[in-house]
Amino acid sequence: MDEAKVSFNFLIVGNTGKGKSATGNTITGQRSFETSLGVNSLTNDIERVDSIHDGRKLTVVDSPGFIDSRLSPTEYLPVYFDYMNKAMRASPQGYHAFLFVVRYGVRLTREDEVTFNALRHCFGEEYFTRYGVLVVTFSDMYDPEENNGKSFSNWIHTEGGRLKEMKNKFGGRVVLFDNKNKDEAKRKAQVDHLIEIVDQLSVLDSGYSPEHFYLASDQRERYLVEDKLPRIKLEVNKEIDLAHEKLEKIASGETENRLTQLHSVRTTLVNLLTNIRHQDRDTGVLNGEMTAIQKVVDKIQQWIDSL
Repeated sequence: MDEAKVSFNFLIVGNTGKGKSATGNTITGQRSFETSLGVNSLTNDIERVDSIHDGRKLTVVDSPGFIDSRLSPTEYLPVYFDYMNKAMRASPQGYHAFLFVVRYGVRLTREDEVTFNALRHCFGEEYFTRYGVLVVTFSDMYDPEENNGKSFSNWIHTEGGRLKEMKNKFGGRVVLFDNKNKDEAKRKAQVDHLIEIVDQLSVLDSGYSPEHFYLASDQRERYLVEDKLPRIKLEVNKEIDLAHEKLEKIASGETENRLTQLHSVRTTLVNLLTNIRHQDRDTGVLNGEMTAIQKVVDKIQQWIDSL
């Protein structure tokens, strides 16, 4: 058995309160990760645990939830990307699978979609779903009688809505976890099923590598800027409107020292342009905003040159 078959590396991701850490404990067969049912994450850093399952070495890396109640998603995004960078360092060989954890009995929310999109852009749009597995936790809450007698396995493959869409994004790869079950045989069966799925992935290639993460760096930069775009648009429009108001007053003769006032407005806009260019990070996302500012700056310069 080659190294790829005797060793698997998993990165657990998702939102707080979905059962990420409990899933890590189920996979390792240890209570290594602290768990909580609350909305506040107990995982505030990258944590790694190694274990052995049927002769295979399993490396499980747990990560903080994406939604942080102390910060807005936009404020937290670069922090989260830093965590994922740290997660890559925690497993230098890369990962055989990303385990995206959602909770049974709770509809997939906008927060789940935001988290999914953040991860997709962090690791690369094609890579996250290629190596991803959807993990549905709290399967013990499922009642077949409420679902026409269907087993949980049958139900998950016929369920529609957002869950179906999410499952399809991962190529139909989904596992059901009951992290509360104390039966060792059932715990082992759940992990066996996960390994069976990841085994099929590893037939294609060796998994997500540090090189893949490096290649996705431009996507991360662009996504960070795109996430701030609505706020930046408002800021730029506000400053341009304010500049036009000042220019109208200067044109009407309501202000003294016309040349000084023109230079003042121009300087403000040039400083704004410098700031926006810095925030753009050479992604081109803010080209429209920079062009709009530059047009006003050029107009003011023409006015100054004519005096």
